Amino acid sequence: MVLDGGRPFFVRVISPKLRFARPRSVTKDGISAKFLKRIGRLPDTPLRFRNRVRMLIECERNVDNEDLEKLNALNDTLVRFSGKHGKEASRHIYRIQAKASGNMLRVTMVADGGITLKQFVSGDSMTPNISHLLGYKAACRTFDILKVELTDL
Repeated sequence: MVLDGGRPFFVRVISPKLRFARPRSVTKDGISAKFLKRIGRLPDTPLRFRNRVRMLIECERNVDNEDLEKLNALNDTLVRFSGKHGKEASRHIYRIQAKASGNMLRVTMVADGGITLKQFVSGDSMTPNISHLLGYKAACRTFDILKVELTDL
């Protein structure tokens, strides 16, 4: 689920009834859209963005303060993983904050868009990852995208 202002997207209007309509918000069937900016053409490259994410992680055993320090050390770190077509890709974690209660972790982080959150937790072809840092299995139970910020537009 994407909270806050939602997720930005492009709309191409073909054969409009009005050539220059006034920007406004539209709501239909529970979906809201807000006009942000008119552009001449779609971008040639994918837009870069940052996500603020909250995750609830279940761990194989109870989490202690030493484990939390390891996770909080991920601030300002590059995460490497296999992207599309087996290409090596990397994304930046700007800020991460973890709190523990028994074997459950609540992690809030700000990172570049494109990190597969469940893989980042479980460790599937991604380094560093939470399971590897803790030294035991961890699984992402739920996550919410709190905010999406475009960095290119």
